[in-house]
Amino acid sequence: MSHHLWLSRLAFVFVSSISFVSVVNMIVDPYGVFHFVAKPHFNIVKRHVASDRMTKLYYLARIKPRALLLGSSTIGSFESTDLERYAPAPAYNLALGGMHIREIHAYLTHAASRYPVKTVVIGLDFFGFFGHDANHELDARFVPERLRRRIYVEDYLVALFPFDTFVRAFKTIHDNRGDQRGFQYVDYETGTFLWNRANTVGPPRHSIDEYRMKQLCEIYSTHWSSRVVENVRYVKKMLEFAESHQIDLRLFASPSHLTSFALIARMGLGTLYARWHRALAEVTAYYDFGGANSITNDAGNFIDTLHLKPEGGRLIFARLFDDRSIPVPADFGVPITQATVDNHLAALQFDHRPARRFECSSIRSPS
Repeated sequence: MSHHLWLSRLAFVFVSSISFVSVVNMIVDPYGVFHFVAKPHFNIVKRHVASDRMTKLYYLARIKPRALLLGSSTIGSFESTDLERYAPAPAYNLALGGMHIREIHAYLTHAASRYPVKTVVIGLDFFGFFGHDANHELDARFVPERLRRRIYVEDYLVALFPFDTFVRAFKTIHDNRGDQRGFQYVDYETGTFLWNRANTVGPPRHSIDEYRMKQLCEIYSTHWSSRVVENVRYVKKMLEFAESHQIDLRLFASPSHLTSFALIARMGLGTLYARWHRALAEVTAYYDFGGANSITNDAGNFIDTLHLKPEGGRLIFARLFDDRSIPVPADFGVPITQATVDNHLAALQFDHRPARRFECSSIRSPS
């Protein structure tokens, strides 16, 4: 065999392999970029995306929502159809894991500048105003250029050619053809987080708190904690943007189970937490669903210590939109203004003093 013939055959095999991989990646679409085929028992369930920040953006472009849910995973379980009771359809849950307030601002301006968004509900988390880690304020998976460009070529290259994507494509097919009852994943068609409720009691609750404390320990002594109150300016920017675009914007402070809420005091962050609430109240009125109340006192209302069940989301929507037809506990959802915030903070009844001798080294890694 001549040298040139050998090279030609090698090139043919290489090109054929790349073409085959690309076609499979495009059809199965494990990252949700192309959406040429979307079929149950084939590729609807996508548990192997490269980034939720990437995938949700492409679903957003297809759905073109008129109503949005924005925030971290603490509102991820809320059903977008429940929001459609009070807002124009279609609604989309654009919650992202660990979403920082700067990201919320960026995704809001992106979505409302391109799609007919008229109503937005935003869950504000105290920890969403901290940095992501000791070195970065935002999650490394957040790519601002993806929101600025009409076509972000890098996503198409990652979704089309790599062999890793090819492997994830087959994992996606396997997931869709098997029993999905034990899965925990994001339903990207609606944006809703679907949790495996079989693992939502006992040790997993404790593990979530341990993880949260470990994460906070890593950034507690950095300059990020000093930026928490400063980052409230992004809330003001969102309010100004919503007003200029005639968007009905509803804000609330997210609830967590009391064991998780108690971490604020254990970490010595009580004073900062109070400053954060006062800074929010200076900017706008909002509802606070945190602290001790009929819902947060009962672990049965939560998937784990951080994440409320979908039923809780319905109660939050009813309170935000003053729906008297749905019975909401009177103490769940306190309206906060600049005039009432101090009384509210006093009623929370937890220790605001700094925990100067808190030992971060005592925190174990979650199992």
